Amino acid sequence: MAATVETLIWLALKAKIETLPLSLPVAYPKEDYTPVTGQAWIKVSHTLNTGFRPFLGNSDPQLRQGILQLAVHTPLAAQPAEVDIQYAGQIAAHFWANPTIHHEGIKVTIQRAPDVGQAYRVEDAWFTPVNVLWEATLEEIEAMMIIYSPIRITGVVTPPGTRFLNPSSFVSPLEGATSVFLKGDYPKIRSAYERAGVPVHDFDRTPPGNEVTAPEKLPALIDLPEHEQDEVMAILDDDTPFVSDPAAPAED
Repeated sequence: MAATVETLIWLALKAKIETLPLSLPVAYPKEDYTPVTGQAWIKVSHTLNTGFRPFLGNSDPQLRQGILQLAVHTPLAAQPAEVDIQYAGQIAAHFWANPTIHHEGIKVTIQRAPDVGQAYRVEDAWFTPVNVLWEATLEEIEAMMIIYSPIRITGVVTPPGTRFLNPSSFVSPLEGATSVFLKGDYPKIRSAYERAGVPVHDFDRTPPGNEVTAPEKLPALIDLPEHEQDEVMAILDDDTPFVSDPAAPAED
């Protein structure tokens, strides 16, 4: 039986947990773990939130999201609260240092720097939670042309891999986008993709397939062979007036 998307997401997150730079024991969901008296440990819980469809096509992949929580448990009188905060901060930094996780065709992205939550007491233990918000997509949605439109546009010939997105779903530029078309005025989307170096076009003015290719840049002087650099510099340094026909009489 092939693993489901949900299973692959969990395995990707679990692999990330297993590389934590802490030597504390980790208790995973449904694991029969008994804490050792006087020892700190980490409890893992995982919640799948409601996914949504950023793309308008019926067969396009959905965006899944959820919250991974890692709670540091320490004996109440074993150490000051600053040590617990340090543990939690290390966990948060671990997930944010490399926020993209790839696993068997699934790409899990940490949405933002994990939050170290409010610590609290339960009987004789102190809990410091770290909440890791993630989203996941299939790898196949990368490297694509994106058309932002509030409705699905028909009758337009687009290359394979083109995705139609509702502008209301925009959060940040999608990784792997090769070009973007906007059907409407969406300055926030335009600015975000232009800052990321992705060409942005007005759909109504320049439909897909009608983009103007930027002219090839002339080579910089430093890129030319040394003898050609000398020739160019000689021309630039020559202050002799230009004469189109040397045989023609000079004007008074």
